[in-house]
Amino acid sequence: MRDTLRQRLGWLHTWIGFVTGLLLCVIFAGGTLAVFNTEITRWMQPENSRLPSGLAPSPKALEAARQNLETLRAQGKQPFLSLPSVRDPVLRVLQYDGHEFVGPALDPIDGQRINVRQTVGGQLFYNLHFTLWLGRDWGRRVVDMLGLAMLVGILSGIIIHLRLLLPDLVLFRPFAARARTWLDGHILAGVFFLPFIVGITYTGVIIHAAAVLPDGAAIHRQAGPMPTALKTPQALPSLTPMLTRAEAEFGAGQIGFFLFNPHHISAVRADGASFLMTRDEAEFRYEDGAFLRHVKHIGATTVLSQSFRGFHFARWTPLPLRWLYFLSGLGGTLLIASGLVLFLMRYRRRYGNTISFCLAESLVIAVLVGFVVAALGLFWTNRLLSATLASRVMWERNIFMAIWLFSLLHAWGLVLAKRAMSAWRQQLLAVTILGMGLPILDILTRSSWTVLLGRNIFCAIDCCALVVGMSAQAIHQRLNAPHQT
Repeated sequence: MRDTLRQRLGWLHTWIGFVTGLLLCVIFAGGTLAVFNTEITRWMQPENSRLPSGLAPSPKALEAARQNLETLRAQGKQPFLSLPSVRDPVLRVLQYDGHEFVGPALDPIDGQRINVRQTVGGQLFYNLHFTLWLGRDWGRRVVDMLGLAMLVGILSGIIIHLRLLLPDLVLFRPFAARARTWLDGHILAGVFFLPFIVGITYTGVIIHAAAVLPDGAAIHRQAGPMPTALKTPQALPSLTPMLTRAEAEFGAGQIGFFLFNPHHISAVRADGASFLMTRDEAEFRYEDGAFLRHVKHIGATTVLSQSFRGFHFARWTPLPLRWLYFLSGLGGTLLIASGLVLFLMRYRRRYGNTISFCLAESLVIAVLVGFVVAALGLFWTNRLLSATLASRVMWERNIFMAIWLFSLLHAWGLVLAKRAMSAWRQQLLAVTILGMGLPILDILTRSSWTVLLGRNIFCAIDCCALVVGMSAQAIHQRLNAPHQT
């Protein structure tokens, strides 16, 4: 009976793993890169590389930001102001263009506009992880359903491998037959990163599932009349007194951004202020900037939800812990990727000549290798496109999608021609060239590279790209080795 249960769970694990694994791999890869989304954006805007981190905005800079906000609001847009932080040293006047948040960057000292290129930045990977670009409503629903499928796959995998877990765990065989090596890697990634994978998947589902925690949330709002909504945009009051008053309420350096709602102006507590992602705020009146009230989200259920969000978004984390999140996300991505490869190995002999299997292998190649080609291609595109090109954000986004689509068509054509290994090798070669060449590109296209050769985000991203390129080269050589069964 136990073997029958394991066999049935094996069927469930295999098929739910493959059907959902293609998208889950993209979600995990996008989320892994989104751990450093702000740093990726800074890499893609090398013009502000000389600015020190952690500077508080001066009154002059806040006044310049107010004027930029006024201009956008007069155009009927709904901008908001992101304040400088340790991770992002500039003032940003941002608006949502339907895909990404874009807008000018200002020097926090004098308020002068920094002539940075417009870019999708790391926000592209965050949106891919968050909604799969299916729209905020439907995208979140799809991602949540995939998260539930991930939890089912994890549970079934634990039951399947539980009996032989210890022997498999201590007998990793990297130079054994390919199927054995992939299975060992799949089990190791699943075991070592299991707490993180379960935690990040569960919190990712639960923070958007309002039906799971429907009651108990409360908002503590100080008494006072609610201002009437503005029918026409009104001149914004000075931001400096409002920031000072909000920091008196929540602490110096604890305000993340200003929102301009129909009824009032909100100074919102920074997401990285603490482990709890509270979104507490101080409200101000449009007419004169007078403080109205503070809004604090309280209650046991709310605190639990805030802790889930804090764990999942990890905006409070210091740099070492952020790297741990990155490596754990990479482990989760490798777990799913190895499962997809094992699926192909399992069914190649029986169904290798069918159209459905060819499509499955093409999709796996495009997800596992083509996505990396497209991501590295985005970094190259960012530096090679003119910094003053109109609609740069759209160009970057479209080129990323075009490279990814080409990788799928390239894989599909070679797989149909019975040259699947050539598709793997050629795309791995592209990863090798793009990854190992990115540090050189950075040096050639960033004027301040001689000053910033120490520990900084530019060197970190260049080194990561170099490691990816070297890893792709190693896998490429392994695929060229004599086949082992």
